[in-house]
Amino acid sequence: MAASSPRTVASPLADALERAVDRGVITPEQATAIVAAEAGHGEVSAAVAGADEVAGHRGVGPLVAEALGYVGVALATIATILVAQRSWAELEPWARVGLLALLSVGLLALGLVLRPSSGPVARVRGLAWLLSVVALAATLAVAGEEYLDLVPERLTAAVASTCALYATVLWWRWARTLQQLAVFVAVTVAASTGVVAVDRSLTVFVGLTVWSIGVAWIALTWGQVVRPLRAGYVLGAIAVVIGPRLSFEEVLWPLALGVVSGVLLIVASMVLRAPILLGAGVVGLFIHVPLAVFEVFGDTLGAPVSLFITGVVLVAVALVLARLRPGRQGGSS
Repeated sequence: MAASSPRTVASPLADALERAVDRGVITPEQATAIVAAEAGHGEVSAAVAGADEVAGHRGVGPLVAEALGYVGVALATIATILVAQRSWAELEPWARVGLLALLSVGLLALGLVLRPSSGPVARVRGLAWLLSVVALAATLAVAGEEYLDLVPERLTAAVASTCALYATVLWWRWARTLQQLAVFVAVTVAASTGVVAVDRSLTVFVGLTVWSIGVAWIALTWGQVVRPLRAGYVLGAIAVVIGPRLSFEEVLWPLALGVVSGVLLIVASMVLRAPILLGAGVVGLFIHVPLAVFEVFGDTLGAPVSLFITGVVLVAVALVLARLRPGRQGGSS
């Protein structure tokens, strides 16, 4: 029985790999490498053809279609807002709430109608559902202001919590970057404003709350509970880096936490083989080390000396990392 040609094998493989890339299981580079490896036995032309089918499958036509889809969704949303704005002041509260709710449902329905499997249409669906979450937040905010007597912190926490549940359902149905972003932002806003809603004196712990969510997000990404992986690492790392800066009180521990977090992110990047965390750790150290040094030493000679020593240490760490053997990256998108 004659063996199948590499081209015959490459086509279904390329389709499967493209779906894996869109779902965030592997990166486009990894897909290209898999096609090249599967081609094997010197079949360079077949490997190149398969690679082009995965990495270059999105030609000019699909890219234009995707761009038009984004513009179409955005224009439809903006048009609805402009129409409402013209008579917003004259509308009854129930009409305002109903109009925003209709926008949210319409964007949800648009995503359901698209029914994509992969490619540009999939990303247009992700945008539509992200905007649906935003529209729901606006709906609940207007309804809360009109019909509920809540302080702003509690209203914000309630709106964000509801949006987090809605966004989680969409994310469970469609595990894409924009859906993960919606869940992450909603959870972070709900938790941080919830702390203030309990007691305004706890404002200093808002940063710690955001930092904790970032740490948990990275851990869940490592456990492959959160997908896509690359987006999970990016969002978690951002929260870990900026969390300590959100503590507005004049206290030293947020700066110390920022420095320690930068170091831990660098260590985690080596353990998890996630270069994204390495970059975030370096940024965190660049932000927090100078602030911590000047907070401790003030305007004395000790500050620049400490910064110089820290810089030398970071250069040494960079040289060590450069000599490490690169391994498998765990931060696929």
